Amino acid sequence: MPGLQILPSNIRLARVAQSLYMRPKREELLRRGLKPIRSRYDFVVIDCGPSLGVLTEAGIAAADLIIIPCQMEARAADGLVDLLEVIGIIKGDGFDDWRILLTKVDSRESITNQAIMAALAQWEKNILKTSIPQSEPLNQAQIERTDIITFDPKSKGALA
Repeated sequence: MPGLQILPSNIRLARVAQSLYMRPKREELLRRGLKPIRSRYDFVVIDCGPSLGVLTEAGIAAADLIIIPCQMEARAADGLVDLLEVIGIIKGDGFDDWRILLTKVDSRESITNQAIMAALAQWEKNILKTSIPQSEPLNQAQIERTDIITFDPKSKGALA
């Protein structure tokens, strides 16, 4: 896609994470490494895995805005609490530039959705108005190893 540059990860990053584990100020390395190139881009998106390891800590430290994908499932708030604690430690308790992006939203599951929204109520001001619906084309695009815009640009997931 014109104007888009992607730097993908690979399995070697796991070794880097292990070597960083005991390093002092390890969470600052990515932020410092990005500093010289940030002015060349409108946005730098760092996609972190769904864990609270050293790489996620580095992503948090480097971020100006943190978007937290939150699946609409029973334990949605549990992982969020842990992540927000880590964000507070790394960025400071006053850091409020984080948002929740609701994903895998199925409008047919109204009771489940109400229960999850009740669990997330204390962070209501941080929940984005846009959400990502449950969408089979999103899954199929991942299987095909392509983006949703190329795979099915008119699908609910692509439009969201």
